[in-house]
Amino acid sequence: MAGKAVGKFRNATKYRLSFPTLPGLTVQPLSVELIQKQENHDVMIIEYASTSNYWFKRLKTGIPVQFWWEQGSRNKSWVGYISTVSKKSAGQQERPLKLYCVGSSFKFKNNKPRVFKSKTIPEVVAVLAKE
Repeated sequence: MAGKAVGKFRNATKYRLSFPTLPGLTVQPLSVELIQKQENHDVMIIEYASTSNYWFKRLKTGIPVQFWWEQGSRNKSWVGYISTVSKKSAGQQERPLKLYCVGSSFKFKNNKPRVFKSKTIPEVVAVLAKE
């Protein structure tokens, strides 16, 4: 799924959203909001304008989500999974479907590679867990 969003005072942003285990789901979302705060889990809220029973039966907790975006020469990616699915069941014509997705916590994000010498995997895990 590919799209283009333009924000105020920003260059055009290109993005791609996919569900690796549901390759047939290629409908463009109404909105995608990624909330990243230090010391908190990343949260992505994906909203579709309307829903079908086909989507609602397949978009369940634990389904992986991949999001990639590009602004100018910068590109980033985000990986998470669906945590909650919210669907309005009122009688109106449009019934938005919201997917609340969770990514890794801030503590697990590290842009600097580290090398551990003469340590076993349990020792490395113990060091990282202590930090």
